Amino acid sequence: MKIPILESPTLWFFVLSCLITIVGLIGLSISTYDKGGPFPLLLAVSGCLTWLGGIASLISSVVLLGTVLWRWVSRK
Repeated sequence: MKIPILESPTLWFFVLSCLITIVGLIGLSISTYDKGGPFPLLLAVSGCLTWLGGIASLISSVVLLGTVLWRWVSRK
C-alpha cells in the first residue's frame, strides 16, 4: 500500500529543513556558552542555519498543509 503524501518532495524538503534548523539550534546552544576563540564564527553560522531552516520549514509546512487539504477536498 502506497501512501501518496510520503512520496511528496515537499514532505522530504520539510524534514530536511527541520533537521537543518535542529543543527542550527544545537550550534547556537554550544556557541553561546563559550566566549572567544572560533565560537563567534560558529555563532554566526548557526544563526544563519537556524534562520534559513526556520523559513524553509515554515514555507514547506504551508505548502504541505495545502497539499493535504487539497487532496482531502478533492476526494469529497
